[in-house]
Amino acid sequence: MSSKELELRHYVEIARSAIAPYYDAPPNDPRSKDARRQLALDALQRLDFGQDGYFFVYTMRGTSLMQPRQPDLVGRDLWLLRDPNGALTIQALINQASRGGYVRYVWRRLSTAKFAPKLGYVIPLERWCWMIGTGIYLEDVESTLSRIDGQAASNIDRKVMWIGAIALAALASIAVCAAVLNISEHRSADIKLKRLARQVVESQEQERAAVARIARRHQPDAGVGQAAARIGVVAFRTRPRAIPKRKPRSRRASAACPSSCAKCAASRTRCVGPCSTTSVLPRARTARARTRRTGRHRSEIRNGV
Repeated sequence: MSSKELELRHYVEIARSAIAPYYDAPPNDPRSKDARRQLALDALQRLDFGQDGYFFVYTMRGTSLMQPRQPDLVGRDLWLLRDPNGALTIQALINQASRGGYVRYVWRRLSTAKFAPKLGYVIPLERWCWMIGTGIYLEDVESTLSRIDGQAASNIDRKVMWIGAIALAALASIAVCAAVLNISEHRSADIKLKRLARQVVESQEQERAAVARIARRHQPDAGVGQAAARIGVVAFRTRPRAIPKRKPRSRRASAACPSSCAKCAASRTRCVGPCSTTSVLPRARTARARTRRTGRHRSEIRNGV
């Protein structure tokens, strides 16, 4: 609405500048005052804007001097003119024109032949005791505002659609980037897993080779080492060869002998006790001593001893 008010004010200023050569003429102007007034009315009558846009001129006493759309009102005293609501239309315009400003009133619209609310802007011409002004019908303003609102709504909808499309495109690009990163991560993870598996296999092969070398070192048969490496034995140890234990000499212990006796010396045994109880030698050794004694006895018999 403020834009329309500024528009009305601009129209009135144009009209005021159009009649300025006649209204602001110098005192020595050869034209008479009435002639200049008539020239000013003719100039204002030629000015209009739109189908229902025109200028009107009234005296400060309510007499119509110019009405391009309703020439039958020219020259009539409209001081007591009332609208359908009972308001004094011309008096309201004149009262506002004394200080210049906007007026809301109701006027008959020629295009529809119906009364419609109107917004006017009026200014005074003090030297001529005139009031000039113009107005626009609020229906046009409302239709214009509704059209502007519709355009704004359509623009907003269009912008929202563009924003939605941009957001969807951004989300799609983000999803694509995430998928690419995920695939690359999976690929790198697969590569790392394959590398790790290869290292594990190589370490196992190295351990098998080491086990095979240890097996060949501890056993001459190479087939055993190969079999151990084939079955994945971690450590191969050969069992040491069993060494038969010697039976301890069975001795019959006796009390210590103070000195070596002839019996012990003859039997070649170590005195471990009194001579009454000598130690018993092992069976094999006693048999050898017996054999030696027997042989010695036989030799003595042959020699005649």
